[in-house]
Amino acid sequence: MWNKADHTESDTVDYNIMAISGGGSHGAYGIGLIDGWYHRGDMPAFDVVTGISTGSIISTFVFLGNSHIDHISKLYTQIDTSDIYHYNFFKIFGGSSITSTRPLKSMLEQNITPEILDEVAAEYRKGRRLYIGTLNIDTGHLVVWDMGAIAASGRPGSLDLYRNIIYASCAMPCWIIKQIRNLT
Repeated sequence: MWNKADHTESDTVDYNIMAISGGGSHGAYGIGLIDGWYHRGDMPAFDVVTGISTGSIISTFVFLGNSHIDHISKLYTQIDTSDIYHYNFFKIFGGSSITSTRPLKSMLEQNITPEILDEVAAEYRKGRRLYIGTLNIDTGHLVVWDMGAIAASGRPGSLDLYRNIIYASCAMPCWIIKQIRNLT
């Protein structure tokens, strides 16, 4: 295996890897742990960060570290469910879904900025990796996205794709199915 620290081949290499799970509203406990670790002063810069569901939101900021930890911690302590989704019970009698996750999409648009994308791309070019998991609704299988490669691609629409992958990772499958049915 290649050792990036001294550019030699070796049998063992140490990597700092952070996997951030979901948990819906309970995912805020994960950022509490990360925030405490960061402020204790011994949290490493991770070589690989992964996230799924609410962990996909947290993962970008953990990947970037430093002041980004304070940003995501503040964000998670100042939001409630109405900042993620809202109900429209009148839709029960017809129309689209009884919930709207537009607030979540807005939150991602406000916090995953072009500058954040540029920072992720720069870290990717240094050899660090950020992966997000989503569900393929047709197969029921995990899809892993290389977010650093997307950020570094320079392609038009890469910022929207980056945000949409996080959005999809946070989605509940029953909401996705309703959206797919509305499109067909």
